[in-house]
Amino acid sequence: MTTAASREVAVRSIADHIARQKRLGTSEELIEQWTPRSIDVVCAQLSNIPVDMIIEQWLYERYEELHPSQFVSLFAMHSDAARTLNDTQIKEITAPVIYRATVSLNHAFDLFIDRLFGHRTDYATVYRRVPDASAGSKIFAAWQRAMRNYAPGDEFRLVDEVAKLLGLDRWYVWREDVGERDTAEAAGPQGPTNLEALEERDPAVVMYCLDALERFEGMDDAAVFAIGSEIALKAQGGLDYTDPERKHTLQSLKGEQFSGLHLLCLMYVAFQRVNPSLDLQLPFADAYQRALGMFGKRQ
Repeated sequence: MTTAASREVAVRSIADHIARQKRLGTSEELIEQWTPRSIDVVCAQLSNIPVDMIIEQWLYERYEELHPSQFVSLFAMHSDAARTLNDTQIKEITAPVIYRATVSLNHAFDLFIDRLFGHRTDYATVYRRVPDASAGSKIFAAWQRAMRNYAPGDEFRLVDEVAKLLGLDRWYVWREDVGERDTAEAAGPQGPTNLEALEERDPAVVMYCLDALERFEGMDDAAVFAIGSEIALKAQGGLDYTDPERKHTLQSLKGEQFSGLHLLCLMYVAFQRVNPSLDLQLPFADAYQRALGMFGKRQ
């Protein structure tokens, strides 16, 4: 998500802070270590937290039996993030734009948790008197707007909107070669050629793999194989996994429409069941394992 060029933009953006740290006597070694690390951390938060809110909402709505473990997990995330507020050293050494982004994203996530559990929690209260976290409510509002008519792929637009709110919109890039869309982003018989772009869709892949596991639960291997094989044939002509539009149909699953990424996930899970030794050249292994874990918990 970050490149040499986007990292250079980020470093230039905090040049005044770096100069101030040098004047204050902060060691060159610490500055050289903390500057890139803090940039990486905030960019990771930017790409993960808005998407995590989408996933956690999706899980909450579908798996009531997971609510207790989800509550414990989200409490742990809240507690870890809230510690940043009490660490004066981190605040001093971190560039203001990064610190504001970090605590604002954490604030937004706590607003989300409080809403998710019907305001039986009040985690966000720790941020209400923190001026640096004031953008949290705007981030949460952006998430709420995105969820009104959410479709897979909207998470990228949400991240872009949040980045603009925080002044980080030039600190990262989506690894997508628009000029080579038909080839670099198509999954054909040899698999996709732009694996980095596909890996960035990991949150959606988890959801689609979980959907596939649920679909296939009551099917025999022959029916699952038929679905996987039909998609494999369709993929020979290329499937655009960057297009969220649900425009593909299957004879084996009549009456439904799917995006290209959804089809690839169905195919991957199908062959994981009937022929796991087959190499589809799809970077879905980690997402599939997470989906298996979620699927197992609901059994």
